[in-house]
Amino acid sequence: MRDKRGRYEKFNTFRLVYKKLYNQHETHSTQLRKFRNYKRSLAVAVEVMGFIDLIKPFRLAEQIAASAVSVPSNIAEGSERGTDKEYRRFIEYSSGSSSELATQLTVLKLADRLPQIDLGKIIKETKEINSMMRKFMNRLEKN
Repeated sequence: MRDKRGRYEKFNTFRLVYKKLYNQHETHSTQLRKFRNYKRSLAVAVEVMGFIDLIKPFRLAEQIAASAVSVPSNIAEGSERGTDKEYRRFIEYSSGSSSELATQLTVLKLADRLPQIDLGKIIKETKEINSMMRKFMNRLEKN
């Protein structure tokens, strides 16, 4: 999205995605929609997809898009598994993708490739999501 001067404006889609998820009954189970990690990771994925076309080289953009989408996808897939052990395994995959995304965005930030985007905010959100997933994995392991 560009502002009146043609610059890429910083935008926050987190609340928008939360609202859409809250009203989306057909595509997601009630349990999954209530899962904060899922909502937050989906919001990050949408945020990343909003600026993915600005990233060069293209291979890095592909990796970032894949890891961003992988986080909520693995949470969703794991939630449909039959056991806590399988669910935990998919949360681990999701956590790994979250770490990968944070690293890739940190590289972009350090290289100052997208100065018009607040990558620090997205990196912070990604790390918080990862921390929450680690705690959730520990709870699943205790059950």
